[in-house]
Amino acid sequence: MSKRDRQKSPTKKKRSPSPRGKKPDLSAPEPGSDVEVKTPPKTRASLPRRGKPKNLDEKQFTTVFTQTKREALDQQAEAEKVKAAQQEEVTAVTRKRTLIETLPYRVELINHPKRRKPLSVAEHKDLPRGTVVKMHPVPRTEGDQLKTIGFSSLQRTPSPYGNRMGDHLVYWQGRLDELRYRLYDMTIEEAAAELLTMQRDAQAWMSDLTSFGMTQFDRLPDAESRVGPLENYAYKVAELCEVAMDGGSTETQAKQAFSGAVAQFLAYLNFLPYTTVRAATDRGSTGSGEGASRRLLIEFEKDGIAAEEERRRVLAELEESGESSDMDEDEPRQALDEDDPMRQPLDDALWNGFAFDAAIRESDIWYVLDPSIVESISGSNQQLKDIVAGLGKLMSDVAKGVDTDALGALRDQAESVTKQPGAVRDVHLAAGRIRDAADRLLTMLGTVDDKPPTRKEINEQLNKATEAARLAAGAVTVYESTAAQALERCADLLGSQLHEHQQTMVPYTRAVVASDFLTISDPTTNEANVNDAANAATRRLEQALRELRPALFEKGDPKRLTEVLKAVAARHREQGPIVVPPPNDWAAHAARTELTVEFKPQAKPKVKTDGRPATPAGIGGMGSHTTAWAIEKQHPDALMRTAKNEKACVSALQGAVRNDVVSDVMRLDALLPYDQLEAGQIGNILATAYEVLIAKNGEQATTAYLTFRNALPYATVDAGDRTFHGEDENGKESDTFDTASLQHAIGLKGDELTNPRHHDADRKLTAAIQELEAFLADKPPSGWASNSALANAARASIGRLKAMRSKVRTDTATAVNAKEIGTVRRAEHKAVWTKVRDFRRTL
Repeated sequence: MSKRDRQKSPTKKKRSPSPRGKKPDLSAPEPGSDVEVKTPPKTRASLPRRGKPKNLDEKQFTTVFTQTKREALDQQAEAEKVKAAQQEEVTAVTRKRTLIETLPYRVELINHPKRRKPLSVAEHKDLPRGTVVKMHPVPRTEGDQLKTIGFSSLQRTPSPYGNRMGDHLVYWQGRLDELRYRLYDMTIEEAAAELLTMQRDAQAWMSDLTSFGMTQFDRLPDAESRVGPLENYAYKVAELCEVAMDGGSTETQAKQAFSGAVAQFLAYLNFLPYTTVRAATDRGSTGSGEGASRRLLIEFEKDGIAAEEERRRVLAELEESGESSDMDEDEPRQALDEDDPMRQPLDDALWNGFAFDAAIRESDIWYVLDPSIVESISGSNQQLKDIVAGLGKLMSDVAKGVDTDALGALRDQAESVTKQPGAVRDVHLAAGRIRDAADRLLTMLGTVDDKPPTRKEINEQLNKATEAARLAAGAVTVYESTAAQALERCADLLGSQLHEHQQTMVPYTRAVVASDFLTISDPTTNEANVNDAANAATRRLEQALRELRPALFEKGDPKRLTEVLKAVAARHREQGPIVVPPPNDWAAHAARTELTVEFKPQAKPKVKTDGRPATPAGIGGMGSHTTAWAIEKQHPDALMRTAKNEKACVSALQGAVRNDVVSDVMRLDALLPYDQLEAGQIGNILATAYEVLIAKNGEQATTAYLTFRNALPYATVDAGDRTFHGEDENGKESDTFDTASLQHAIGLKGDELTNPRHHDADRKLTAAIQELEAFLADKPPSGWASNSALANAARASIGRLKAMRSKVRTDTATAVNAKEIGTVRRAEHKAVWTKVRDFRRTL
């Protein structure tokens, strides 16, 4: 397939050809989904321009309707009357169509004329449910200074495509880190003011009809559906920032308002053109090692922080002693040597966050580099025209007989078109309709019946085939027009988005300079060299093109490759210089937060969670919760039900931890899978328990407690179905317990017990014992080992592990021992569920 599946459906009447150089937009969504949209911030414009339609006038409406074919034609005829009456220059209409499985056809006539009214900052109270922001970022402060912002990995901004998230082109985690960097060490009031500045920069294009951002916005097929959300998000950011900056607000009110403003700001960014594009599949794009790349970048930044602290310490000592120094006052920034082993990995990590596959797919660049795409589409379309003409000729006089062999051959030809790799989905679907019509005709002719098919029945099938061919022909016209405008489109999209990505990565400021990702040409302004940045971007683009379509490069570079890369670089340079500001210490506080907790001591419930805690060591993915997470996340509220203040809430959770580490559940530790024991799960349990015991406030205590509970033996198992079952806060006791997954885990453990040598049990148990003993042997004790209750719990675990090792060595462990797991976990579930039930009755 030559291009992402973007269905555009022409009308069922003749259409005037698109003027040369004008290309209709054809980024149509799948049935039932929204279309892509993204609008660039002030100097970070990121949207390619879609050609204006050229056969409907500027006031042409967007109509999506499901009607009979005749009604659809009537609608189009009416639109043509409006065009003739106004006698204005018309734009080739962008028709996006989707053939659904049953008639009548769903015909989508979508045109997007140039916007004549700027967007504004305004509240919209009647937006679709899917555009409501539900994120709850958690600002984390030390004293009154913001150190980082916690984001749950399961929190999502609303998507312009409804339930489908699409693919982010620019590294989304980088956008989060950009906030952490820009707002680091500010008070909440200062951070809110800076966030408001960022929002105003991002929305500057909205009031300027001539801006690059507005040009890109005009190209979006769903531009009008994004107006409300964009205006509303901008309004909410301003409103909430004003509350956060209001000196009369309490600390809690300011933090909550700031959190909401961050969420609205991210939602605004997500609705900008080409921030997100439709994914190639329902699952979306697969990752490209972004997690590992970010870890490398964060560690490099943290190493730089440590080195700078040491440098400043030396400077201070020299100054105090009166000695002179040739060291700079400011932290030096320079690229690593080209042969430095860290240089290339850093550069790779900085580029890994950009979704080259999605950006290239969206950009139409293949239309420029591979002319055979349109040739193939046009050829398939001509085949369909010939097949339909053949059907009409064969069925012209049924009374004289029909050559069913010839009819079957036409049917087979239509079937072959549905499988042609060069044809686009529009043509494939039309071919399928024509094949089905031919099938139906064969069936009618082959019926053992006194009556031959009526003319009406025959015409009905012929009309279906003719209509499908017309739709395919119109779609092909759109693709041909797209190819004519592909160079401009791909240069705009790729040039601006690559620039946006490089700008977004500057929070990793030490890595950016060290790897030569960006070259600072003017130390007084910290501006990166414009040409170097553009050249670096196009080098990576060319590399991605070669990796994605190696066959296209086998016989030499495509003729227009140099032309394309030059156009992309030119658009990149037009975005302006990228500023690489001095580093700060944000990365030292930037550990990724999987679980975020909002704690309100006087509310009911007191706890609001987003995301889930990390799974225990040795478990892949999220694991399966034996007690549904919907129940477990309410457990803290059940424990704190009678607490009068925040201090009492923290105390209640700490008391629960002290009980849990000596409970029957904890005594299952020696029955944990050997891999999880070797990976350090018992140490993780004790470490998270310690975090609860030293927590200073409700948020810290609740977050640590839920993480602790998730790490307890068999709270999460690496077996069974990962899909959520019984995730109902009011679910029944039996419905919220994952018996199947737990029984599967018990069966696996039984196998481990009866085949210890096969599972290397002795070595793994010994490793777990030695790890705990090493912690206890530290002098002075630190972490959990410094707490007597947890140290005693560790000693008890060591005793149980040694007992299990003894059974392994004497072959006396049996699968019967594993049955205890089910008994204990079921009793624990019932106890937790009962507490939660009683709590919910008070709501």
